[in-house]
Amino acid sequence: MKDNTDKDAGDVLTIGELAKYLKMSASYVYKNLDKLPHKKIGTMVRFYRPSVDVWLSHHPVDTRESDIENASTRIFHGHTRKKKVATVLG
Repeated sequence: MKDNTDKDAGDVLTIGELAKYLKMSASYVYKNLDKLPHKKIGTMVRFYRPSVDVWLSHHPVDTRESDIENASTRIFHGHTRKKKVATVLG
């Protein structure tokens, strides 16, 4: 019987490793932690790569969508001029 311990350990990702895997920032991962499949071990957060892959197949990462959401939030709070928002949405 073959021992898969090393292979399986490579499938466990930290926040920084997941950010690189998704080609996103660590702050994006933190902000969207409630949407991502993860496990908390004490104060540490870990991600199982196969679970993330399944999640990704159902929830593709769309940076444009998050840009629009951020622009909408800034408009609501009055922090952005309409001209700048038009550039983000256009």
